[in-house]
Amino acid sequence: MCSSDLANLGAQTLRLAKFVGPAGRVLAFEPTDFAFRKLRRNLALNPELASRVDAFHCFLTESDAASVPDAIYSSWPLVGGTNLHAKHLGHEMPTETASARSIDGVLAAYPDRRVQLVKLDVDGFECQVLRGAAALLRDVRPVFVMELAPYVLDERGASLEELLAFFIPNGYAFFTEQDERPLPSTAGELLRLIGDGASMNVIARVP
Repeated sequence: MCSSDLANLGAQTLRLAKFVGPAGRVLAFEPTDFAFRKLRRNLALNPELASRVDAFHCFLTESDAASVPDAIYSSWPLVGGTNLHAKHLGHEMPTETASARSIDGVLAAYPDRRVQLVKLDVDGFECQVLRGAAALLRDVRPVFVMELAPYVLDERGASLEELLAFFIPNGYAFFTEQDERPLPSTAGELLRLIGDGASMNVIARVP
């Protein structure tokens, strides 16, 4: 089993590493220097799980030649602060040493592995990530666990319509994460369910 995880500090990475077992592999991606240092530290504290994880300090996007944003939200202070996002209250952290990579490009180095699960939570950069995952979506079609937040897609110059266009033509349907209740497959219906400034955790999979 191979799992792909947008990593941040590593809480989900470590859980996935435990789940895949000794024969499995987790590919963890984190672009901010702040969170990647913490991810590496958490892996070092869990050596029995760290051996199952390949950690990449990179920004996942459409190609390895793409530019990397100067900063990305990767910290959510518990006691407030300054320069926080107006809605989700995140704080941007620099990406000074991160490189740009595409999912398809990374996976070319793992020809003997089949991705079964992708945990995708990138605060509005979903469409950039998915542009670099055309082969994965077309040929492998793993399960995606992700957060749908239309307002942050809009902030990044993308849209819920664009995001759905990566999935629906490849046979995917959307379900609630909590009870796997079927969800609509059109942007208008999903927007009415989610609401402005809100998000919904969903599963995207091929029925």
